[in-house]
Amino acid sequence: MNFSFLLKTLRWIWFSILFLLIALCALLALLQSKWAKEQIKDRVTVLLHEAGIKADLSGLDGKLPFSWTIEQAQLHLNPSEELDLHQITLRLSFLPLLQGKIDINYIQIKEGTYLFSNPDPSPFSLEEIRRQIREGLDRIILPCSLSLSHISVDSLIIKNSQTAEGFHYRDWE
Repeated sequence: MNFSFLLKTLRWIWFSILFLLIALCALLALLQSKWAKEQIKDRVTVLLHEAGIKADLSGLDGKLPFSWTIEQAQLHLNPSEELDLHQITLRLSFLPLLQGKIDINYIQIKEGTYLFSNPDPSPFSLEEIRRQIREGLDRIILPCSLSLSHISVDSLIIKNSQTAEGFHYRDWE
């Protein structure tokens, strides 16, 4: 009698685990669909717009939900600043997502162009550009916590559109 109860309990546990695994596989398959990728892209675009950044993203692909590749991202930070990025790869941490936080392990950008408009022809400094980028990132307010561990840019062109002065940085981290 107890053996029968134990067998039924084990069978119920087995079917529950099997059901959860099948549901997880179905969820991951759904996230790989074109529809889901469009929904994610639209949601990210809306969140950036709410943070004051006009964004145009194209070519969202990758091994969702944790590793993404974005072919191109055009970000209009404000009327005088624009960032055009190509071949962006980013990886999200899983456990912080369960807590409602976004933890990005790394972002790798193959090439990017940062255009700004400033009539002052002051000389460029990598430290000044890094400071400006950090200040710009601090101004972005997202509806969830964001943590970024590592960012690298293979090729970055920084150009003042008013003076036509610019620099080309390679392997920037």
